[in-house]
Amino acid sequence: MTSKVIAGMISALFVLALLGWTLHAKAGQQQATFELSRDHKVDGVVLKAGKYLLVHQSHDAEHVGDACMFFYQPPRSSERNEVARLHCRVSSGAEVKGFTRRALPLPDGTLQLKSVQFAGSREVHELMAVN
Repeated sequence: MTSKVIAGMISALFVLALLGWTLHAKAGQQQATFELSRDHKVDGVVLKAGKYLLVHQSHDAEHVGDACMFFYQPPRSSERNEVARLHCRVSSGAEVKGFTRRALPLPDGTLQLKSVQFAGSREVHELMAVN
């Protein structure tokens, strides 16, 4: 009987540790699903009109220049569904209620995606090429 109790406690600790690790990983992450009505370019990649999932992974100062913005074809963020990855520079702006993106028109009729801002945030993420 005591071995069942000990096994149950070990299982419970394992589940709690796994949950804590998952929550910690999600805490440094922002994401938004959005729809493009026109083609957009990001770092030379054309995002065709359609639905996308954007995930921002916070990173340490030692990883400056590494990719932290990942564009995926929904429904999930997996390597197979990844269409682009970029680095961002964060600046401060006014808080927005919904996910916001800013783009500039290009001569070929597409738009160059310049920055994004996640709902409820003051952080403006300026999109840049990965070093």
